[in-house]
This record gives sequence, C-alpha cells and structure tokens, in this order.
Amino acid sequence: MEILYPILEYGIRIDLGYKNFDFSAFGSGVTGRIGQDPYIFWNNFASGRENGGLGVLNAWTPTNTNTDIPSLSLALNDLRTSDYLFRNNSYFKIRNMQIGYSLPEDLISNWGGMSKLRIYFQGENLFWFTPDGYIGLILNVQM
Repeated sequence: MEILYPILEYGIRIDLGYKNFDFSAFGSGVTGRIGQDPYIFWNNFASGRENGGLGVLNAWTPTNTNTDIPSLSLALNDLRTSDYLFRNNSYFKIRNMQIGYSLPEDLISNWGGMSKLRIYFQGENLFWFTPDGYIGLILNVQM
C-alpha cells in the first residue's frame, strides 16, 4: 500500500462578537489521507523495556484465528512495512479557541488613563477529531 497525500487541506476561523463579549476559534485539518499509524505498532506489539501492548493479548495464534492482529512472531521479527499499519489518518483539530470580555471604557478611564482593557481565556490544541480505526494519540475524539 502506498501513502496517499491528502485530497484537501483546510482551515476555518470563526470570529463572533456581541456587546463587550467576543469569541474566536481556529481549526484546520486534512481529508482523504492514507498513511502509516505508528501507534498501531507501538500499541499492539512493541515491548522494548516495557510490557507489550494490548494487541499482544489478541494477536493471531493457531488457537486464536478470529482476529485482525497479525501473528506476534511475524510482527516482532519482521520489520518490513505491512498494510496492517496503514489507516485513514485524516483529522480535524481545534487549534485555538478564545473567549474575551472588554471592560466598558467609562469603567476603566479612571485607571491610569487606560482606554481599553480586555480579559480573555484561551486554549491551544483543544480537540482532535479522527476517523474510526485510527489509534494515534490517546487524546483522540473518534468520529
């Protein structure tokens, strides 16, 4: 299987305001991309200095044939790329979200000659939406 580059890379920004409140959000993503999901290998097989991943418990054996996880003897001794590691790795990520409030000018004008004061809360990389079957990072929100 070959790596397929995204059909579409996109971004969206929303800016809203009402009276002294404002809201802003920015997200971006890609769609139609097929590529390796390295977490499949690390979550299912790799042991190194740590215990093996959960895939070890359900890997193919002569007595466990009803599984899609390959045999451990092949997975751990054979480092060639397998299409088992390829997934749809399209995503959409909320990269920035901000909500703010601008204090009224008549309230802050006596505070050292200020004309504007805005209080806001901001978050970075808040949500990451991925398709089913993508293991990736633990913090995924499955669609």
